[in-house]
Amino acid sequence: MWMWSDPYFLPRSSGDDVAILLVDTQGMFDHETTVGLTAAIFGLSTLLSSYQIYNVDKRIQEDNLQQLALFSEYGRMAFEAEEKAADMGTADEGEEKAEAKKDTGAAEGKKVSKAHPFQKIEFLVRDWQNFDTEDESDIDGMEEEMVAYLEHVTAERAASDLKDTRDQINSCFEEIACFMLTHPGFAVIKNKYEGDVSKIETLFMSLLDRYCQRVFDTTGIDGSAPRLAPKTVRGRELSAVELGTYIKSYAQMFEE
Repeated sequence: MWMWSDPYFLPRSSGDDVAILLVDTQGMFDHETTVGLTAAIFGLSTLLSSYQIYNVDKRIQEDNLQQLALFSEYGRMAFEAEEKAADMGTADEGEEKAEAKKDTGAAEGKKVSKAHPFQKIEFLVRDWQNFDTEDESDIDGMEEEMVAYLEHVTAERAASDLKDTRDQINSCFEEIACFMLTHPGFAVIKNKYEGDVSKIETLFMSLLDRYCQRVFDTTGIDGSAPRLAPKTVRGRELSAVELGTYIKSYAQMFEE
């Protein structure tokens, strides 16, 4: 996992700023990374993120959903283990207080299991080829197609294994979203390409511009809720110091 060394500060509608930390992880399922390491990378990044982007090629396939369900469960187990350890730690502060905390911890444990442990997951589909609209300026229409596609992909299925996969994902994340980018153009994928933006397809640039506006929306567009929110645990926003503590704690858990 790689984290950009400096945070970006963006304004919120409340008047204060939120610090944005950009994190990237290596690709999954190559010929050298074990399943265990892949699960740890995905689980750790999920635990630390308020907005996670799952990059997939051309369409959301069933194995993408199965992998997300499996690895989000690893993250959920780590989250609940950390929560349990925190509750046990506070229960040692005194006999009477311990008894009260025991009851409270049990109630909170039930709440955690029912609540969504993670905030947002978004499928970013690369090289999408199936937009119905032929008007390349109709980005709003394309976004409507994205919503309809995600609803179709995540709709409940009759087969028990397909249903379980979707239930697992829905139980782990507060919000599931989708965005699609077309191919950037064949000039971009050539070895001699040197980063000339003018050679990138216009539609790709328009979609990329819209996507960046979505991802970094911290104030809300047209009165809607902000798409990018601070990292929360138990419904409470974390400070920078607290996030650092969580990173160390979670990393140690996955090492063990």
